[in-house]
Amino acid sequence: MVIFSGTIDMLIRTRLTLQFLLIGGFIMITASTAIYFFTSEFRRDEFRSLLRGRAISTAKLVLDSYEFNANLLLRTRSDYPSRLTDEKIIILNNENDTLYISDRSWHFARTGAVISRVKSGKELYTREGDSEILGTSHANGIYKFIVIAAATDKDGRLFMKKLLTILILVCIVSLLLFSIAGWFYSGRALKPISDMVRKVGDISIASLNLRVPEGNEIDELGQLAKTFNSMLGRLETAFSTQKDF
Repeated sequence: MVIFSGTIDMLIRTRLTLQFLLIGGFIMITASTAIYFFTSEFRRDEFRSLLRGRAISTAKLVLDSYEFNANLLLRTRSDYPSRLTDEKIIILNNENDTLYISDRSWHFARTGAVISRVKSGKELYTREGDSEILGTSHANGIYKFIVIAAATDKDGRLFMKKLLTILILVCIVSLLLFSIAGWFYSGRALKPISDMVRKVGDISIASLNLRVPEGNEIDELGQLAKTFNSMLGRLETAFSTQKDF
């Protein structure tokens, strides 16, 4: 009886620990995923703003330095040192003529899509390989220009990799801690039941005077023990009456 009850106790304790682990693991993984997602979105928005700032500042520097001419000579990156990793900037007029390009070797496959998007009054933010690309407009007097800026967010990507590693390690450690805590607290929660089962195992017809510990009479276990003790009292009275009869 005691061995059987001990086995049942271990099964229940294991099941409670697994449930505790699953719930805690789900919360940790969900929280970690949310942290990574929103941090990634914040990084993207921040880099987008940085690209926009570089695009507009370069456009102002180039266009304000010269009298507007559709055949304005192309300028190289050496004229305006790049502040971003692999930064490339193209400035076009409303007729799609290239007025400025920071890197002559750069060929952006989606230039047409960016131009169409910007001309419709919207920005376009996209990726091509490791580069993040922003297409926006810039007005200089009565003229409007299309500015395409691209760069690699090397520091941001490195930060996201480190964050991902940290979140994975935190999840693994948290799952281990959840397992230990679940096993410990489920053992404490089941201890009154285990004590009650052992005490019930000691009760027989010859020892109906024994009672199980009621502990806290307010909770469910206390009420169960109290009800069981009342039943034992009635059985003891019935057996005594039968014996006297």
